[in-house]
Amino acid sequence: MINHRIKSVFQTSAISLIVLAASLSITPTAKAVTGISLSDTIGDPNKITISPGSSFAVTMLLSATVEQLIGTTYSLVAPGAAAGKFTLVARDVVGTLFSDLTASNVSNTTLTNAATVDLGGLVANLATPTLPGTLFLADYMIASDPTLAPGVYLLQAGSNSVALDSAFNSLPVSTSSYEVTVVPEPGAAALAFVGLGVLTALRRARKARGN
Repeated sequence: MINHRIKSVFQTSAISLIVLAASLSITPTAKAVTGISLSDTIGDPNKITISPGSSFAVTMLLSATVEQLIGTTYSLVAPGAAAGKFTLVARDVVGTLFSDLTASNVSNTTLTNAATVDLGGLVANLATPTLPGTLFLADYMIASDPTLAPGVYLLQAGSNSVALDSAFNSLPVSTSSYEVTVVPEPGAAALAFVGLGVLTALRRARKARGN
């Protein structure tokens, strides 16, 4: 009876170990979490306030939590009301590890809601991938349209953007928006304030005459 009980315990333990081993064998391996973001060093790094026709600088960053990377394909888009209202004036890639660029010249590229130019590149030596972390891609100077109406506009990496790991697998990247708030030029705002004062004075004068 005792031997039977011991045998039963061993069988139960063996089954448990097999189930555990099977569960471990089908556990998916960790995948990289990659993302592209735009930022600056002015106040809130994810937004800026400008007047129509102004230019501003943003930095594109690629983050990877697990994988070593050998390249990236990314674009910069201006969705919705921002489409056609912002233009890439210049790009500075000094210091990027992805120095083998897909497009050597991207100046005067008008940003729309679709990808227009591949801004990415490969590492100089494919046998030397990057380490995980936050990686510098480029600094961009962006000009806004002089006729841009006051409001809030968004810029972001295009949905076609990917990162390439050391095994040449394409990894999708998450994107975050960079917020551009456009306000009237100071001169125009002052003129509007004066106009409001004149309108108020006229209304008061008409009211006084009516009395």
